[in-house]
Amino acid sequence: MEAESIEKQLADTIAIAEKFPAIYRTVIVQELVRWRFQADHGETPGRGRRRVPAQRRPTIKSERKERNGPRNQLVSLADQGIFEKPKTAQQVLDALETAGFHYPKDSVRGRLLELVQDRRLSRVKIREGKRQVFAYVNREPIA
Repeated sequence: MEAESIEKQLADTIAIAEKFPAIYRTVIVQELVRWRFQADHGETPGRGRRRVPAQRRPTIKSERKERNGPRNQLVSLADQGIFEKPKTAQQVLDALETAGFHYPKDSVRGRLLELVQDRRLSRVKIREGKRQVFAYVNREPIA
């Protein structure tokens, strides 16, 4: 059954190649190579080959590169205790700039929101002048 299917596919491909020999010559060679590989490895034509992810060498902890993006800088500020009292995004941005890290305002706000979603920080609304803004504070550990 499968041999008949392969022969029919090959006949169709050859018929097309006879009409357009320059274009389809490489296609025929590729198809023949694919069918030969599948026949050698016990796979049926048309199902395709399953892609196997490449094996990675396990990294030793000391070999890992430490990332210095805004998220990791915010985590280090949280570890230092800057979020013991509520801080607005602008206050956090000023603290990062004081430490020598200059990031766009939107990047810092996005990373603060991620830390809230990861339950690393909490946010509360505070009144600053006439408007309300979010302030970020360390999350209380659940006892």
